[in-house]
Amino acid sequence: IFFRRQLPKMAPIPGHESKVALFDMDGTLVDTETVSTNGITAAIAPFGCECDWELKKKILGKSIKTWPDIIIAERGLEGKISGPEIASFWAEYMMTHSHECEVLPGVMPLLAHLKACGIRMAICTSSPRVAVEHKRKHRPELFEYFDMVVTGDDPELKNGKPAPDIYLLGAKRMGAAPAQCVVFEDALAGVQSGRAAGMPVVAIPDPRLEAEFHSQADVVLPSLEGFLPELVGLPPFKA
Repeated sequence: IFFRRQLPKMAPIPGHESKVALFDMDGTLVDTETVSTNGITAAIAPFGCECDWELKKKILGKSIKTWPDIIIAERGLEGKISGPEIASFWAEYMMTHSHECEVLPGVMPLLAHLKACGIRMAICTSSPRVAVEHKRKHRPELFEYFDMVVTGDDPELKNGKPAPDIYLLGAKRMGAAPAQCVVFEDALAGVQSGRAAGMPVVAIPDPRLEAEFHSQADVVLPSLEGFLPELVGLPPFKA
């Protein structure tokens, strides 16, 4: 049973007031997943392998420090290519093709609304800093809404998603308590990270993910189009 066969999960969180919004980037703000998958496939194609959906599902949202080793184990590539080699090839591919990544539907109107309402925002992404800067170069209009970006290679970050570290660090740098934040995510590891940090989570998963993957999220939607911010204690859109 796939996500889009399920009804969206849209019950409000009683008494919660969000002052800071923390966003994942890849797959949540920007549609990077096709380019990312192609980059992984290009890295392992010389060994007769590809990155299909079943493999991609196992690494969604995880840190670049960990997911290449998952690929090696799943495809039996031990001794043929190393994790750092896959990561380096993928990062170069993403930089070369970052101009192909489009902002996802509903993102820009939501960001503009939250900014106008005085809600502070940050990006908390598993991607390395260099990959973020390439996306910033091609999508400057997106990044100007954000006060800060925490990346997967931040020196203060000990553990990647699904550990809570990145969202706790984001809240700390924004000067907010976890209870004052709300997280926007697309991957199970990210949903788990936000929940472990003690924050409500809005999930916008890939439609191929089973709904049960996002049972931990407070709100589950097929897109940010039509999202009601008041569900998670954010100011509502004006009529």
